[in-house]
Amino acid sequence: MNVINLIPAGVGESASEAQSAPFTLNAGSVVTLAGAPRGAPQTYWRAQIERQMSDGAWDVMLELSWADPQVSLYGDGTYRVRRLAGGNCIIDGAFA
Repeated sequence: MNVINLIPAGVGESASEAQSAPFTLNAGSVVTLAGAPRGAPQTYWRAQIERQMSDGAWDVMLELSWADPQVSLYGDGTYRVRRLAGGNCIIDGAFA
């Protein structure tokens, strides 16, 4: 298992907004994505997991948030994570 910090706290055009580099899952691969606030006691945060479609556009597949901080993706495709709110939130991916 390989764990990677996809979005560190406080990175992006504003303290809240940030986007990970695209990552690719091959057939049979699994990644578990998890987010958590760091530093300041801010608890609200939200992020979207997007998949790149065949035409190059990005489509929202799932959301992570303070209420649902973990999700697993199965299968193949190219994905990215966009943090929409909560600048002190980090998002990690555990690839298996």
